[in-house]
Amino acid sequence: MNPRRNTRKPKYSTRTLPYLSPDHLTEIADRGDEWDFNRQLCPEAVRELLSEGHEIYPVVHELPHRHRRFQPCEPHVRVVFETGGAIGIADVPTDYARDLPRLLTVMRSGEYAGGVLIRPNGEPHTFLCPDSDPPKEIRRTLKHLARKSRDGRMRAFVRRCLTSTALRAV
Repeated sequence: MNPRRNTRKPKYSTRTLPYLSPDHLTEIADRGDEWDFNRQLCPEAVRELLSEGHEIYPVVHELPHRHRRFQPCEPHVRVVFETGGAIGIADVPTDYARDLPRLLTVMRSGEYAGGVLIRPNGEPHTFLCPDSDPPKEIRRTLKHLARKSRDGRMRAFVRRCLTSTALRAV
């Protein structure tokens, strides 16, 4: 029996999500009264959240809507974001939500395998990888990204990551 025949290659998939940085959370809390939407962030709660030290808060759901306290109003977006075991909810203007930076996540056989932080201008700038992944698996994930990407900037970024020794684990 051929041992290679029974081994399955891991299946890769990618998904792009917006994310909030600590600066975004602070701005949303500070401008809540100015925007005057239903869901606002409490500045004290944001300070407590930021003390935990997370660098990114992925937005897992965006809900565009047009009402404020049961009355019609300008369109805005309710963002639901992960806070490390819990979720946060805030209403932000539509153009603010549209201009959030993106996180390209890579899944390997249903498990998180890494991600790339992408600036609003489309430029990738940081590769994130799980602490537990051996370097060989990280290189496989990056090679998958390079093969699947049609964006020249992403391919160049992945090549830089493959030659770099300074990958950040998150």
